[in-house]
Amino acid sequence: MKRIIILAVGLILAVGIKAQTILTFKSHGLLPDEQNPMILTKYLDPGVEGQNVTWDFSVLEATNNFLGSVKSPSIAKGTERFATSNTMLEEFGSYFFFNSNSSVLEQYGYQSSNGTFVIEYSKPFVKMRYPFSYNSFYNGNFNGVYLSDNKEIGKLSGTYQVSGDGIGTLILPEGKSFKNALRVKEIKTYDQNLNGSNVKIEEITHRWYVNEHRFPILVFIKSTYTFENGQTNFSAKAAYNSNVIMLSDNLISSASNYKLEVFPNPYYDKVNINLHVEDRARVNISVYDLIGKRVSILADHYQEAGDQTYNFSAKGIGLAKGTYIIKVKVNNYETTRKILEL
Repeated sequence: MKRIIILAVGLILAVGIKAQTILTFKSHGLLPDEQNPMILTKYLDPGVEGQNVTWDFSVLEATNNFLGSVKSPSIAKGTERFATSNTMLEEFGSYFFFNSNSSVLEQYGYQSSNGTFVIEYSKPFVKMRYPFSYNSFYNGNFNGVYLSDNKEIGKLSGTYQVSGDGIGTLILPEGKSFKNALRVKEIKTYDQNLNGSNVKIEEITHRWYVNEHRFPILVFIKSTYTFENGQTNFSAKAAYNSNVIMLSDNLISSASNYKLEVFPNPYYDKVNINLHVEDRARVNISVYDLIGKRVSILADHYQEAGDQTYNFSAKGIGLAKGTYIIKVKVNNYETTRKILEL
């Protein structure tokens, strides 16, 4: 009896762990040659923290699009000062430099698009520690200098604290809803002395992550600036990812009677996708990576009634092993499954 109880508890824990969104370098780290398309929106209140939260941002109002690109630092001019960095994020023509490894993501600096304005951290800011999940927490301090045309024009120093402060359901525009979304809250407070002027800055960032997507799928940033004369200014921005794919459990509905099996999963060589249809149907089966880019089309035709098996191998088409998303559409019914190539 005791052994049965232990096994039952272990099974419950395993199911609970699987349901969580856990950030690791392998699943959510910054890797070169990846892109993150986002839609800028108006800022909204980020909502409450805690477990089983529902964050409904279906009414986010889009204002513009932008593309973030992860690249090797060596391609940007004047990056020799960031020799300890191995990853560079480009957004809006500006460059952010990181050291990215299996345990930590540290930011070492910033450079404007023309290379004239630079922030160089002598003590880096820790953007993420892996693994990271709900209730994870760390803090620390950072400092650095501002440079213009290679001349020091100011200093900055401050503290940060990062917490996994929420887990629940995230609702985005276009009817997309994601269970087990992890919210990461980052509070960054620092003193800025720039060209002889002192400003105290507080940046509060909320990011939402899911297991199926490498980058955050929603970001809110609010900054507060307090000047020497006591005057306070605010700025805010927000963005979400419209390419992220929702996962669903099955393809069976009262109107369809279609059946989908994906096996083995995880797999080493190839995964099989068996699709049973009661009647002749239009079928599309596509495979996507974790940033929502389609990497393969396995089927796009009419399938006759009965069973048909398709297969996929990332290695077979020159891609790295890891997590991918299979999207299956049969007539007007659509489902998705996550697969893992080992």
